[in-house]
Amino acid sequence: MKTKKWERILVKYFLTLFLSFLMFLPIDIITYGDIVTGHPKRYFIINLFIISISVVLYTIALNVFNKRFWSKRIILRIFMEILCSVIVTNILLYLSQILFLSQMNLIDFFQEIFASKNRPFLFISMLQGWFIVLILEVLYLYNKRKESELEKEKFKYFQLKNQLNPHFLFNSLSVSISLIKKNQDKAVEYMKKLSLVYRYVLINTESDFVLLEEELNFIKKYIDILQIRYDEGLNVTYNVDNKILNMQIVPLSLQLLVENAVKHNATYSYNPLNIHIYSEGKQIIVANNIIKKTTIIDSIGVGLKNLNQKYNILFSKDIQIINDSKNFIVKIPLA
Repeated sequence: MKTKKWERILVKYFLTLFLSFLMFLPIDIITYGDIVTGHPKRYFIINLFIISISVVLYTIALNVFNKRFWSKRIILRIFMEILCSVIVTNILLYLSQILFLSQMNLIDFFQEIFASKNRPFLFISMLQGWFIVLILEVLYLYNKRKESELEKEKFKYFQLKNQLNPHFLFNSLSVSISLIKKNQDKAVEYMKKLSLVYRYVLINTESDFVLLEEELNFIKKYIDILQIRYDEGLNVTYNVDNKILNMQIVPLSLQLLVENAVKHNATYSYNPLNIHIYSEGKQIIVANNIIKKTTIIDSIGVGLKNLNQKYNILFSKDIQIINDSKNFIVKIPLA
């Protein structure tokens, strides 16, 4: 975080420096003539000094004006920024006069700078100050907008995360209720394994990523509790390259895909649902054959949509969904 902060500061400084020289060098050559062309080194040193100090002072001033006092009173804020640029510009002109040019006391300096023959030079200097303020203001507003967008994305992501976990709990409890009615021994075994599965959910509910190896260990436990219910009607195979086990995945991604496969397909002992979990490059893939159910499944269809949005937010990538009427395949990117 500190590194990124310093990177932003350096980018702001050099961008302001570059744009200021780019805009005002031609104007200064026309206005000052030989002062610039005859002494380029002194010109660049003086302007580097003025712009560097200006960036520091204006940045501090803008942060005060924008964050603490007048973030909503735009007109007053702009007036204060202009006033600040006028004051800072004149102070820096005086300092640069003392450091780089002739020694001059403060009274003589202001008499000289406000003399009628020098007013165009004063105006140009103040224009430079206003231009620097404008650049910093634009950068400040741009950064605020990016921060706002990031906060919105985080909020959106937390909403998506909170939608998935209750969905998982609801379906798991529905299965347990069904088993209690049919086979109490299986129901007890199911609940014991479900407690191990949900422990993983609780531990990782605040995590954005987990290791693929952890997710695979979890999904195997989850499939164990599915096998209690579906027995020979469900067949799951794995073929994952050990080299990618240390890569990261969003928690419960595989669980959602396996759950969807079971939810939307029939499971018969004579025609089992085959789920294959395998790797392909830097992707983990869940594929299943399609066995249409005779009954219509009531689904609000948020699972895959929410999962895709998660990966879009965290990876800037979409999951890939392939449905060829015989097989349903979902490819998930790894980090």
